[in-house]
Amino acid sequence: MQVFIGTSGFSNEDWVGIFYPETVKKTHWLEFYAEHFNTVEINSTYYAVPAQKQMTNMITRTNGKLNFCAKLHKSFTHEFTATAKSASEFRYTMQPLLEAGKLGALLAQFPFGFKNTLESRLYLEQLASWFTGFPLAIEFRHASWDKAAVYQFLADMGVHAVSIDLPPLKDLPLPVLRRDQMIYLRFHGRNQANWFEGKDAAERHDYLYTAAELEPWVTTLKATQVKTAYIYFANTTRGQGLENARMLHNLLGLAPIFTASQNLLL
Repeated sequence: MQVFIGTSGFSNEDWVGIFYPETVKKTHWLEFYAEHFNTVEINSTYYAVPAQKQMTNMITRTNGKLNFCAKLHKSFTHEFTATAKSASEFRYTMQPLLEAGKLGALLAQFPFGFKNTLESRLYLEQLASWFTGFPLAIEFRHASWDKAAVYQFLADMGVHAVSIDLPPLKDLPLPVLRRDQMIYLRFHGRNQANWFEGKDAAERHDYLYTAAELEPWVTTLKATQVKTAYIYFANTTRGQGLENARMLHNLLGLAPIFTASQNLLL
């Protein structure tokens, strides 16, 4: 299995001194990141759709070392104001990644309030049709979707189901590895106290996994016959996702991504 492991986003100011040396300018963070990881999940596309040339530049700047997944704009998953024209514009932006073979998937990350209803399922059918020809992965945050029939529904549309690790709280999906043509796995942390009560995403994802917490995932990943896996750590607060990415690399028996001589979370 080809495994891509990275973090959700890379432009984290609190990584300076932990991961990014103070001598490296922010404009060169992506290049530095690409020296240590083989994939990154692009968060910025959730807030604004960039120009197509920015995607081309990301490939050039990283010398083809990185594969990318990218979040759909919030108009598709939270505001529900997107149109077929919006989808066409987003596909145009992502075309360079697709043509270069550097696009793992487009991520539709739906919120807790998006529940399993007929209206929601019809919307997913529309969304899948808008992104025909692009790999699309869908993440649910509400347990009402956590049914075998739902995952078959996604598979029938050619859409990937995202596996997620979340706090063990009521109405959140169970941490089960979903498999189809590829695996898309996201670690959000298990910060129970702040998941619903935290003031922002930084508080909600403030969590460092232990090796014992990652081991069950490692066992399942090693046993799967799926050819490709994209794995991202969204617990990026204070660089914790960096440490967990390194930890997962080691647990899977992959080549280390950090060396002890570097000033990282070791």
